[in-house]
Amino acid sequence: MPRSIWITIFNCGGCNGCYSELLQSECSVYGAENFGIKYVINPVKADVLVVTGTVTQNNFLNIRKVASGMRKPAAVFSVGECALSLNDYMNTSGHIEGCPPNPEEIIKAVISMENSRGELK
Repeated sequence: MPRSIWITIFNCGGCNGCYSELLQSECSVYGAENFGIKYVINPVKADVLVVTGTVTQNNFLNIRKVASGMRKPAAVFSVGECALSLNDYMNTSGHIEGCPPNPEEIIKAVISMENSRGELK
């Protein structure tokens, strides 16, 4: 039986386009939960940290605190072109391209990245 992917979002700011697309992927039109993706507020319960917006040094310090408090092994993904700056500070598990990426692309990318990590069967 496949396991759900629990995601928490860290929004660094910017235009919030990626953040709104992430939230739209959760609605009934796209149905992320139908694919085993669940958004949670508490990072302690999450398997995946999704970062949106431009990452600065101050944001990175907070991202590192959040990631260190998550379940292990935690994956960190950057979403959107602004979040590529996260790669300047740390290695990520993957990047979801687009400005902003549409909800279908987000769902496909999360599932394929998690499958490649071997989390899902």
